[in-house]
Amino acid sequence: MDITVNAFQMAQAQFDHVSGMLNLDPQVAEMLRWPMREFKFMIPVRMDDGSLRVFFGYRVQHNDARGPAKGGIRFHPAETLDTVRALSGQPNGRRTVAVENFHVPPAMDYRSETVLESAEIITEIVLPPPAESLRSSYRKVRARRAWDFALAGVALAIVFGGEQAVDSRLVLSGAAPVPWRCTGAEEILKGRRLNQERAAMAAAAAVQNAEPMEQNEYKIALFRGLIEQQLLAIAQPGRS
Repeated sequence: MDITVNAFQMAQAQFDHVSGMLNLDPQVAEMLRWPMREFKFMIPVRMDDGSLRVFFGYRVQHNDARGPAKGGIRFHPAETLDTVRALSGQPNGRRTVAVENFHVPPAMDYRSETVLESAEIITEIVLPPPAESLRSSYRKVRARRAWDFALAGVALAIVFGGEQAVDSRLVLSGAAPVPWRCTGAEEILKGRRLNQERAAMAAAAAVQNAEPMEQNEYKIALFRGLIEQQLLAIAQPGRS
């Protein structure tokens, strides 16, 4: 079961919807659905350990029929051609940021919590359609009543294929100044049956590299127990 989100396919679907509303000529619409120029760059890099790695960069110009086309070169180990294709089709003056890249951890820049510039605002949030077998939950723990700040929060979203977790997202609140995604725990869940042992392994992985401050070391055990409870609850439909 493949639930990978393709940014370019989403952009094309949005274009098809709008072109239908505008009664755009089908031949014109078909031409405008695709970028007119694409460039791919290979960048060999000598690493600190002496090894050689090859990285790729992309530049895409969607259409210049009405003037200059944007299409800055993008380099990132996780970047894909389809992502840059989707960005190239956006109107000038706006940009699209994946949610996992929106918040800025303190290690990168302690002065900012997001990548927003001073003159930027969020104009829309685009979500892919949920898979039919998706189960999700959010639970937070507070010391007092509802108006109190949560000590810990766990957001879960898991797509199941039978009893196995096909794909998952596990994000913590109250663990850092920004939402904290636990990719190590997600890998442990992927393709596995979600049982007591697997839930405990994922919970341990989520807090494995935690560096608590002087007065909040208790949060490690709190998060670990909370994650394990929520994983077991979400594994049983009707209890999450």
